[in-house]
Amino acid sequence: MKFKPLLRWSAYAFGSLLFLLVAALVSINASFKSKKNQIYKTGDIAIWEIDRSTEAVSEGGRLVTFRGCIDCHGKDLGGKIMINDPAIGTVIAPNITKGAGGLPADWSMTDWVRALKHGVNRKGNSLLIMPSYETAKLSQQDMGAIIAYVEQVAPVNMTWEQSSFGHLGKLLSILDELPTFVAAKIDHQAALIPTVEAKPEAAYGAYLAVSCTGCHKADFKGGKHPVPGMPEVPDITSKGVMAQHQLESFDRFMRTGKNHKGRQVEPAAMPWPLATVLTAVEMEALYLYLKSL
Repeated sequence: MKFKPLLRWSAYAFGSLLFLLVAALVSINASFKSKKNQIYKTGDIAIWEIDRSTEAVSEGGRLVTFRGCIDCHGKDLGGKIMINDPAIGTVIAPNITKGAGGLPADWSMTDWVRALKHGVNRKGNSLLIMPSYETAKLSQQDMGAIIAYVEQVAPVNMTWEQSSFGHLGKLLSILDELPTFVAAKIDHQAALIPTVEAKPEAAYGAYLAVSCTGCHKADFKGGKHPVPGMPEVPDITSKGVMAQHQLESFDRFMRTGKNHKGRQVEPAAMPWPLATVLTAVEMEALYLYLKSL
C-alpha cells in the first residue's frame, strides 16, 4: 500500500527536476542567443593612413608575436582550434589571411578596425573569444603595423567551421566566466592614441602589460584561468611572484621560461615565448610597471 504513493512522489519529483532542467536549458540558450545577436554601436570607425614600409611590416610581425595573435591564430595565421570539449564546445580562432577559407577579398581597413578596436563583425555583433579588449588599447601606430603585417602574410588555404558552444560553454559565457562576448568589455567611444613612446618607464610598461590582462586580470592578481581546466593564474604584482624577481631574473624568465627556482614553465601554462621578442627597453618597462603594483 505504501509503495504506490512513494512511486508516485518519486515520479513527481523526477518530473519536477526534469522540468526545471529543461527550463534552465531554454533560458541559457535564449540568453546566449540574445547576447550573440546584440548589436554594438561603435560610432564612426576611425581610419588613418597606415605605414606599409619594410620597417613597419617588420615591427608588425614582432607585435603579432608579443600581442598573442600567433598564439591563437597559429604562426601562419591560418587559424586553429583553441578549445575542443563536448560540454564547453569547439572554439576556433579563424584563418585571418586573405585567401580560400580566410578573410574575404574585400576585407578593408574599416573591417580591421572594427575587429581590433571594437571587437565586432560587419553586422555589429560581438566577435567571440577574440581579445579585442586588449587590442582596443593599442596605439594607431601599433595597430597599423599589425594590419600591415597580416595583410602581406601568404594566404593559407584552410577553412574552419564557426565556433560552437555546448550548454556549459553557453552558461560560462553568460556568467562571463568564459570571455566570449568581448565587445561588451570595450569602451567604444574611447579614441585610439596616435603613438606611444618606448621608454624604460612604468608608464610604458602599463601599455605593454595590457596583453597580460586576459589571463592575469585587470589588477594583475590572477585567479581562475579564462580557459576552463587550466591551472590557476598567479598574482604578478609586487605582492605576488614579482616579489621574487629583480630585472635580471625577470628578463631571464620571460625569455627562457625558467622561474626564479630554476623550474621550466610550460608555454601552455604561461606563453613566455611571446615575450622573447621584447626589446631590453620594453622588458625593463614591463618589469618596472609590475613592480609598481
